[in-house]
Amino acid sequence: MAPAVARRCVALGVAIGLLTAACGGGRAHTTVTVATTSSTTTAVLTPLPGLAVATTTTTALPQRPATSTTSPAKATGVGTVMLDLVDPSRPTVQNGRRLSATRHLPTIVRYPAVGPTGAAELANGTPAHAPWPLVIFAHGYNVTPATYGHLLHAWAAAGFVVAAPAFPLETAGGPLDENDLNNEPRDVSFVISSILARAQASSGTLAGLISPNRIAMTGHSDGAEVALAVGYVHGDPRVGPIISMSAQGILGGPHPDPRHPLLVVQGTRDTINPPARGDAVYAAAGAPRFELHLLGGGHLPPIADDTPWRPIVETVGVDFLRAYLGGPGGPGRLSTDANHPGVTSLSADP
Repeated sequence: MAPAVARRCVALGVAIGLLTAACGGGRAHTTVTVATTSSTTTAVLTPLPGLAVATTTTTALPQRPATSTTSPAKATGVGTVMLDLVDPSRPTVQNGRRLSATRHLPTIVRYPAVGPTGAAELANGTPAHAPWPLVIFAHGYNVTPATYGHLLHAWAAAGFVVAAPAFPLETAGGPLDENDLNNEPRDVSFVISSILARAQASSGTLAGLISPNRIAMTGHSDGAEVALAVGYVHGDPRVGPIISMSAQGILGGPHPDPRHPLLVVQGTRDTINPPARGDAVYAAAGAPRFELHLLGGGHLPPIADDTPWRPIVETVGVDFLRAYLGGPGGPGRLSTDANHPGVTSLSADP
């Protein structure tokens, strides 16, 4: 694999503080050696557009838990709608060069739909009974929302409208500038407003589909740091629960705030954002807070690849979202689904 290149810090700007970058993969990231009780592993990420990124490790994957609790509940079929969103109020600027007078935010929305359960998705399918909570997902650097398709499908099938925008300067296959991270919290707020406007319309696929008072913010790596900024620093008052996966903290957040229940997801062998950083995010937040430890897990594969961790991440995410946005179960369910010896464990302060 190619050698990693030194990562740079990212300023989040005066309005929302400093946001340091870590992502799904890309040229701006340094590999970190992570020591464990049994061995040491080193990984280098080599991103491919729209695909998950694997790590090289010195140990085999843990065995999958022999329990059905790790399979997310497929409550319904899943429909999709593509939204071609454009914010005309702000430009896209790459490394000081103005690329566009607007910010283009194509967004895929998955939602519970009438139809068979399973992996298939129904473009503009008939929505199932509504309204449902809204979950926004922010992707990492130099990947796409499609990288996380299995995760987002599982959440939608469990009873959530899940929207994943592609950011102008962090999406694989397009121009890249990680410094654009400082604009993404406002991108998220624009996406929320655009989706709620469609949900409040008299017609259209999303009409009547969303409960506007039940909104969660989630993300992975750079996207997780955007999620933290949206909740704790940018301060979009519509956002409640937050899921931060493979991230590090930001100046101004997290901090104790009961409006933002927090779930941290962290691989213990993450060489991009080592576990101490995820642990610090958990430590800085107040109750209710949870940290799902992916034992032996790296940065992106536990979230996006077919690994023993991914179905647990999906299920625990559903448990957390249901606990704090409404649905069957509650915080107590997290402990049952999150603790699998040798694979995952949970820290909890409910």
